[in-house]
Formats: sequence, structure tokens, C-alpha cells
Amino acid sequence: MSRHAILLCPVCTALQPLRQARAVPASHSDFFFSQSETMGKIIIIIIIIIIIIIIIIIIIIIIIIIIIIIIIIIIIIIIINLLQVLKRPQSIISGPSKS
Repeated sequence: MSRHAILLCPVCTALQPLRQARAVPASHSDFFFSQSETMGKIIIIIIIIIIIIIIIIIIIIIIIIIIIIIIIIIIIIIIINLLQVLKRPQSIISGPSKS
């Protein structure tokens, strides 16, 4: 990898302070697949945890949306029934109509 490409890479740029402190090897492959590999495993575990949390949040949002839709449908049905009752008040007060 040329020096110019390393300077343009955002990961390399982010790792530059650590590399200067000798905490991180010089290249991506050395960093993610180093002899210890513990850092790579930790990063993979963190990514998996973040993905699981995002999936759980999406599922919760979908459930909330479904509950809201069901509540809205119930409210609409109640309003329609009330409007039907209010349209024919004579049948409630004086019994069934004679027509």
C-alpha cells in the first residue's frame, strides 16, 4: 500500500495516534489479524452485539407500530358504531320504527 493511500484511508487516519504510540501495528491486516487476535475478536463481538441491539430495537418499533395501528382501528370502529347509533336515535327512544 502506498504512503498516499494510507494517508487517504479513514481507518489508517483514525489509527495513526495509536500507531505512533506503538499500540497498533502498521497495516490493517496486522491490526485486525495480529498474532494476539484478541483485539479483532473483541471488535467482532462488539459489532455482533451492536447488530443484535439494532435488530431488537427494530422489532420493538415494529411491535409498537402494530399496536398503534390496532388501537387506531379499534377507535375507528367505536366511532363508526357511535355514529350509526346517533343517526337513528328514534329507534332507541321509541322502540323499533314502524316502516
